[in-house]
Amino acid sequence: MKLLSVVGALAVVFALTSCNQDLMEATYTPDNNNVTFEMSSATYALEGQPIVIKINRGVAKEAVSIPLTLTDPTGTFTINKKSADFAAGEYSTEVTLTYNVEDLKPIVNYPFTLSFNEADMALSGSSKLSANCQMPLVYKDWGKVSAKAGSFFSYVPAEKRTWTIQLADYTNNYFKIKGFFGGETDVEFNIQNGAGVITAPGISYYNATDVKDYPMAKVVTGAVHPSYGVVTAYLDIDPSYVLFGGLNDEGTLQLGSIMQFDAWITVSAGFFGWYTHQIQVTAVN
Repeated sequence: MKLLSVVGALAVVFALTSCNQDLMEATYTPDNNNVTFEMSSATYALEGQPIVIKINRGVAKEAVSIPLTLTDPTGTFTINKKSADFAAGEYSTEVTLTYNVEDLKPIVNYPFTLSFNEADMALSGSSKLSANCQMPLVYKDWGKVSAKAGSFFSYVPAEKRTWTIQLADYTNNYFKIKGFFGGETDVEFNIQNGAGVITAPGISYYNATDVKDYPMAKVVTGAVHPSYGVVTAYLDIDPSYVLFGGLNDEGTLQLGSIMQFDAWITVSAGFFGWYTHQIQVTAVN
């Protein structure tokens, strides 16, 4: 019985060894065609420069050419070649996409995908690159806005209560206020359906009496409270509380337009709470 047990154990060991050998023989080994995009998704700022896309492979014994497919729903991009071409000994290659920046508009997504046959893909790689592309906003001076009403504007020096307001090229509703509230913080916003959407900068702020659960725009102001020091304003970015009056027929700012917003006012020692403020467009270039 003991001998039989030993023989049986050897048989089991032999079976396991054979199984492991089979598994080892089946281990994946990449060949020249196993390539991958360097990334599977990307975001590009369209400022006129070409988009360079890198494609890699792990084995480079032979030259190889992998056909590429560009899917461009807006017809924006031109690719410099229709294949990823690797010379013998070359582990990476690049293709380039170009476009005419004068044909683009800001706040518009120009997506594309670049892909190749999955049969040519590395085991842990990606056969498709999905990209979102957008022309960034370029702001230029448009006019002036001035403090109109609000308790904490009174703590801003008089000479800092008027600010330059800029308008983004190719738009009529994307604005930036430079050095808002008399400090160094710029505030961007856009007008949609008569209400404002503050887009930058953003930060979350919570305390015992502030029950709001969304980010607010933090503005380190030029206001200084005589007893508590520098005032920080957290602007409520909820469009329900960023309101406008005196808009033009296109629903955007003009001379005399008023913007009203709520701000949570804080100092280093604590907070004062919510206050409503108004600014007015006092000059247009």
